[in-house]
Amino acid sequence: MNSEYLSSLEEFEQDASDNDECSTSKVILKVNDSFNDWISVQTVVDLYAKQNGFVANKIRKEVDSIDNSIIRHHVYTCWKSGIHKPKKVEDMSLHRDCKSNKTNCPWQANFYLAKQTNVIRLTKLEDTHNHQCDPVSIELAPKNLRFPQQILDKIEHYTRNGRLGAGQQYNLLINEFPQFNIKKKNLYNAIQKFHGVRTHDETDAATMFLYLLKQRENDSEYVVIPRLERPANELTGLFWMTSQ
Repeated sequence: MNSEYLSSLEEFEQDASDNDECSTSKVILKVNDSFNDWISVQTVVDLYAKQNGFVANKIRKEVDSIDNSIIRHHVYTCWKSGIHKPKKVEDMSLHRDCKSNKTNCPWQANFYLAKQTNVIRLTKLEDTHNHQCDPVSIELAPKNLRFPQQILDKIEHYTRNGRLGAGQQYNLLINEFPQFNIKKKNLYNAIQKFHGVRTHDETDAATMFLYLLKQRENDSEYVVIPRLERPANELTGLFWMTSQ
């Protein structure tokens, strides 16, 4: 990669100041805690995980046996739960030993909506981890790299209709959404999504770009950032990072 592209990446990879204005009061989870709706459950679990330096992922959902529009059961686990299962390849010369961030962490929280009371309760809490919890590293979790839909809608509007650059959009978004921690690197990635990319099917670069996009579809932790040049949004560079 040339120095201009690396410089551009470094600029957008600088962390934005923390604009999270969520309540700083300590969240405590305990069995039999009650909640009015699943949105409240999600909010409390996310805040609890953030305050304790890990990411909670929703891995299981069960609906009512009669009315499938009613969610009865949700299970959350730590982002480091489970073990890494490498993909099998026939040619062993292509095999790579990759370090996984999975530690088979036992943390788990189960929530259940009772039919009789119509109240959601925390029915199980395994509140232990087998790894160090770090508030800094959780910023790299795929869940925390995604913008909520209302921010994506604004970015699409600013990009396609307003034709605003990343710097202008960043200043607008941190004022409109002070409760979210908006990072410039993630904003840059979202802008590229709405720009549209012009490639030529017969070139190796286009083939490689399409291959990388396919990898990102199959692996949410895969990062692909194209470098585009206006006015035609020609693809002139690629940056990618695997989940390993």
